[in-house]
Amino acid sequence: MKTKLNIAALMISLHILSAFNISASPVDTVISKVVAKNYFEYLKPEKSPVSFTNIITGYYNNYPVYYIFNTGNDGYIIVSANDAVEPILGYSFNNPFDSSTVNSGLKLFLEEYGLLVDSARAYNLTNIEALQQWEEIYNRNLDYNRSVNSNDGLIKTRWGQDHANDSYYACPAYNYYTPTHGFCSECENHCAAGCVAIAMAQVMKFWEYPVHPTYMDYDWCNMPPELNSYNLNFEIERNAIATLVHDCGVNADMTYCIGGELGDCESFAWPVNARDALVDDFGYSSDADLKRRQYHLLQWENMLKDEINNNRPVIYFALKGLNGHSFIIDAYDGDKFHINWGWYEDVGWFKISEIEFTIKHRAIFNLHPYWYLDCNIVRYVCTTNTNNNPVGGTIIAGGYGCDVVIQSGVTAVYQAYNEIILKENFTAEAGSDFTATIIPCPDCPEINNLKIAHHENSNEYTTNANTSGHVSDIKESANLNTSFGYSIFPNPTSDYIIIKSDISPFDKSYSIDICNIYGETIVSQKCKFISKIDMSSFSKGIYIVKIYSESKIISKKIILE
Repeated sequence: MKTKLNIAALMISLHILSAFNISASPVDTVISKVVAKNYFEYLKPEKSPVSFTNIITGYYNNYPVYYIFNTGNDGYIIVSANDAVEPILGYSFNNPFDSSTVNSGLKLFLEEYGLLVDSARAYNLTNIEALQQWEEIYNRNLDYNRSVNSNDGLIKTRWGQDHANDSYYACPAYNYYTPTHGFCSECENHCAAGCVAIAMAQVMKFWEYPVHPTYMDYDWCNMPPELNSYNLNFEIERNAIATLVHDCGVNADMTYCIGGELGDCESFAWPVNARDALVDDFGYSSDADLKRRQYHLLQWENMLKDEINNNRPVIYFALKGLNGHSFIIDAYDGDKFHINWGWYEDVGWFKISEIEFTIKHRAIFNLHPYWYLDCNIVRYVCTTNTNNNPVGGTIIAGGYGCDVVIQSGVTAVYQAYNEIILKENFTAEAGSDFTATIIPCPDCPEINNLKIAHHENSNEYTTNANTSGHVSDIKESANLNTSFGYSIFPNPTSDYIIIKSDISPFDKSYSIDICNIYGETIVSQKCKFISKIDMSSFSKGIYIVKIYSESKIISKKIILE
């Protein structure tokens, strides 16, 4: 029976691949155009029928390696020129591809695609899975019920390095506060802001952090998704964004106008300096982890997807010698990742190459404000003696391409909230001190979901925990972990809280009271948009924050540790 099943499977595979050669073969523009059209209409059925305005062929070693099909103002799609490589390499729904203005990050990706496709040709490689994809797209045998992580990514800003979004002449804009250099002939001699600074700034805008007074008081409300020079508020918005961008560059040790006398106004910073600036200068969590791609591609992709699934955009770096580009990965669709290149409206979905040829990949994982805690975060341990004390929701050590050895005389402690997985290639040598422990998550979800209910005509309260007590003035019964349009953080806290309105206009005031569990009001004040409350002198325990907004009274619980 087993033999019959294998023969049947082989016959099906041969039938599927009948339109394409089994060994690596070049694909001409006729077949690739059909594949491009079918897939673009699959992605954007409302644009059917798709017509292409022009085709751009990429070459490597004088051989075609990819085709870029422009659809006018509806974007473009990149198709491999060899059926040993999966057909779809990338696509964008914004602007047409223009080789004269392509950003440096996409240039590096296209170079990787070219090397990948040419290697398949040169070594006559065979890839059955890729051939099946060619056949499926060519015959429109596609999964129309697929799920996509995000339609347009977590990052909504479309910022760039110099001029405003709507005009090349509105310059300087994003680089309004960068240094000037006499060799820069454009943009009033201002150096470019630098791709690292733009990536950092857009992620910081996503979190709208820092907010408390120990750091710069950033004007988050005047940082729109795009800078448009016709906007009456343009100067205020430009100054708000340019201040943030400038601070990112300076704290990341940006080298401005690296071209000097060559007239190159570009700016450059190293990935490690970006990570350190976010943690040391802007108050992001020290858990932020700059990793290099030393993992199998599938594991690297899963690591990126874990970040996106937890709503954490990833600052990514593609490096080639002293050149490179920093950008943001903030969504995925299968093996395609949504990339914000930091190049205005230039965003799209692109494949990460299976092999690092000449480009080195780096990314900052677990980047978030220090008060944010995710009990489900996945930690990967892949290198000996570099992360001997990981803490996270799930810890995965070892695996394909990851040789982890706890050497003799070394102490390693793995602490996880949910699970610890020790895969193949993980070893703890004799004489090492290795401990793996499951610990409670300090986020304490059973406390954060505490519900306090007041009994009518009584001074008693009950909770869904095994406690009870007395209270004199809690009128509402509400799940105090619900947002209601206001954010309170950090919670739990040890010294202060920040109250931020998520819905009120910037100048709209509201009142707050903070009560202890006995109903005694210990703080009462008026606020606008963001307010910091010092609680360092209070006794540890549970407090109720009452927010009086228009006709509503909102109650929230906070924990002072």
